[in-house]
Amino acid sequence: MLDLQGTAAKHHVVAEEHLDIAREHLEMQHTVREQEFSDRQKDYLQLFRLTKSTQDATYEWYKNRVEDRAEGTCSWFLEHAHFQEWLKQVSGPLLVSADPGCFKKSKKGVQSAIKSLPTTVSQVYQKIFSKSKDQPIVRRVLAVLLAAGRALTVLELNIATEIQGTTQSWEDLDLEKEEDFKSRLRSWCGLFISVYDGKVYFLHQIAREFLLADVSPSTSVPQKVRWEHSIAMHHAHKILAEYCLHYISFYSPLKRLGTNNTWLPGARYFGTESFFHYSRKFWMIHFREAELNTSKDAVLFKLGLKVSNPESLCFPGLTGMHASYYSYDVIPEHHLTIVSSFGHDEIVQMLLDKGANANAQGGKYYGNALHAASFIGHERVVELLFNAGANVNDRVNDLGESSSSALRRASRHGYERIVDMLLNASALYPESSDNDSVKSSDGETPWELLP
Repeated sequence: MLDLQGTAAKHHVVAEEHLDIAREHLEMQHTVREQEFSDRQKDYLQLFRLTKSTQDATYEWYKNRVEDRAEGTCSWFLEHAHFQEWLKQVSGPLLVSADPGCFKKSKKGVQSAIKSLPTTVSQVYQKIFSKSKDQPIVRRVLAVLLAAGRALTVLELNIATEIQGTTQSWEDLDLEKEEDFKSRLRSWCGLFISVYDGKVYFLHQIAREFLLADVSPSTSVPQKVRWEHSIAMHHAHKILAEYCLHYISFYSPLKRLGTNNTWLPGARYFGTESFFHYSRKFWMIHFREAELNTSKDAVLFKLGLKVSNPESLCFPGLTGMHASYYSYDVIPEHHLTIVSSFGHDEIVQMLLDKGANANAQGGKYYGNALHAASFIGHERVVELLFNAGANVNDRVNDLGESSSSALRRASRHGYERIVDMLLNASALYPESSDNDSVKSSDGETPWELLP
């Protein structure tokens, strides 16, 4: 009996050992199958992932994909909701692994796929914009970014793109929420631009070089040009000058509110003031750099005349002086003096043609047009004023300090070309009595005053 029990115990131990061995074999087989499935996944079921998503998505989940299902795989990927969601994002990477269904997985297939890829940065940019459905507005956005005097905020760019020739006031602007506009901006320009700290930039300097066309104002970009070298800088300045001038023209120092006919200062109602401040600071540069044509750009010249006219309602907003400008105990600057200080020779000529007095005196800062142009350094304006009979020896108050001449002002600021022009026009230095003596009372000459 004891022998039988011992034998049974030995068989039980052997059975347990066999059972353990069987378990190990089963686990090994399971591991091998898992590894084989994992390897197949790497080959046929690779993942793509959005940084925003909560889980991975596989081709198998959505398409029940099999190895020979190649046709349409890439189209499915590009049309996928997750990919479309990513396109609307302003920033953030999209991690994608190439599925074999996108091309034939053979030596020749790989070579063919590689050959179809863009070979230059320009080709990549062309592909980005070729898919845009709003190409006219995309061109305007890119032109604004090219010519901008500083990085524009998302709001400022939103305002600029909403300004049309028919827009009559700030209230007419149909502005989107910032996030919505950022989404549209991304759909327009893709990876060509970047938004950082609320400001819009080109992704790289190469992007600017890709867009800029090297043409003179008298020639236009050929129509066959799609995107590369398609925007001339003077044209970009023209677009931004138009936006700035329209926006400034909406300003009025007072605005009637409510039914009780009360008036409030205009500064209280231009809520989107950041683009107003930009326009006030940079419109003169954009207007000048646009190299406008008086016949082709009559609307812009009309706007330029309006916003620079001291008698217009929008002028106080342009100067930043508001209603207090008119309380100074001085004669306001003349319109000709103001545009002469801006360096807008076309508007200067327009005012002179309309009978503006080239020697009109008055103003807190410049005194007359010739002094303004000499003080800032606008050579062409000085020449126009000479031709209109400006007195080169008129002396005016030098910012409230002392009597000064145009020659002294040009000398002080180092404008050698204007100094030459004034001397050739028989300008006398202060205290001089003849053309041969161009020394001041303390013995200084114009050339000694040059920095």
